[in-house]
Amino acid sequence: MAGDSVETQEWISLIHQLTHCMHEGVHSPNVQAIIGRMDEKRLESFGGHDDFIDKLWKTRMSPEQSQKAGMYPMEQTILEFMDSAYAVYLSGHQTEGET
Repeated sequence: MAGDSVETQEWISLIHQLTHCMHEGVHSPNVQAIIGRMDEKRLESFGGHDDFIDKLWKTRMSPEQSQKAGMYPMEQTILEFMDSAYAVYLSGHQTEGET
C-alpha cells in the first residue's frame, strides 16, 4: 500500500478515530462502529484470506516483527485495544448470526 493512497488514508483515519475513542472502552458504540468499518475494509482488501490476515496480525502485534516487515510503527496499547475491541465486535456478530 502506498502511503498516499486513498486506502491507506482511510486506515490512518480509522486508527486516529479509534485512538480518540479509547477512553470510551471497547464496548462503546463509537468504538464498535470504527471496528466494524475496519472489518469491512479488511474484507474488501483481503476477502476470505483469513490465514494470511491471522499471520499479518501476529506480525503486527510483535514490535520486532512489525519493524522487520517495514510496517508503520504503532503503540502497543493501541494494538491491544484494537485486538480487544475486535474480539467484542466478533462476539456480537456471532451472537447475531446464531439468532
